[in-house]
Amino acid sequence: MTRNYLTKVYKSEQEKWIKLEATHEQLERYTDDLNKDLLGLESASLDTIHRLVLAAQYRDEHIGDHIVPIGRTIDVSVKIERRKHPRIAVRWPISVVTRDGIIEGETRNISLGGILLCSEKPLPLNEP
Repeated sequence: MTRNYLTKVYKSEQEKWIKLEATHEQLERYTDDLNKDLLGLESASLDTIHRLVLAAQYRDEHIGDHIVPIGRTIDVSVKIERRKHPRIAVRWPISVVTRDGIIEGETRNISLGGILLCSEKPLPLNEP
């Protein structure tokens, strides 16, 4: 009877293992799909910001009167400025790789001319 019981337990555990492996494979597929979707969203976000920067060049005095918020995932606002390249306020975490290591920070605004980055550590000047 002990042998029969052990055989049943072994088969039960084997079935659980097979189900666990199948679940693991399914989770890996979901993860791959989510990573692909994330890359697409990042690309779309950058494209949207680029288009907003370009559109901001054609602003008028009443630009804020007709803008509707485009979503809750990105904090984007257009301010009327008289700069060569208009700035768009964004708050994204950013990591800058330097010779001395990685500096963590956050963007405050972007334009075709560059970004405003805030960080605890100062960034080295003139480093490629």
